[in-house]
Amino acid sequence: QVHLSTVNARNLRPDDQLRAALPAGWRQTLSRLAQTGRVTVEDSEIDFRGTIDPTVPVTAAWDLNLGLDDCEISAGLDLKHIVGRVHARGVWDGQSLENGGELALSRAEVLDLAITEIQGPWRMTDNELVLGNREVILGRVQPGKVSNESRVRGEAFGGTLEMDGIVNLAAGSVYRFFGELKNASLEQY
Repeated sequence: QVHLSTVNARNLRPDDQLRAALPAGWRQTLSRLAQTGRVTVEDSEIDFRGTIDPTVPVTAAWDLNLGLDDCEISAGLDLKHIVGRVHARGVWDGQSLENGGELALSRAEVLDLAITEIQGPWRMTDNELVLGNREVILGRVQPGKVSNESRVRGEAFGGTLEMDGIVNLAAGSVYRFFGELKNASLEQY
């Protein structure tokens, strides 16, 4: 067992060399992060557990505080010029991934649209990435019936964008998205 506390790293490039140093389960997840920008790890914890038996997989748990500077992620749609912070807490049991946390991004672009002050929850398993409220995107609950904190929120067109999405990672980034734009001014666009 190895416990790393107060992990800090600055100006990491999300390249193949960094991916190769990570556990196998993380490599596939991080393959969606393009080799652009820089990643910072601040005041984070990581645990690895295993045995000397090579047939028993290594497991991991983490509580990470990540800073993204001009990064790019492919998650159904390409998100570009991402700047801000991501909190991630999760486990890898040697076979499957459970990961989630909070977004606190100052900026990201999707389809050439700049969205700022992005906040909200996210969750990822081996098969799907959920941004915001899963029940809203599946149509099981109306957006007005859930708390704003359970949805991803941002600013666009001078108004507020509330959004939820699911990316089917097993199906090659097939996604579903629901968004509501409130109090916006579309005149300048």
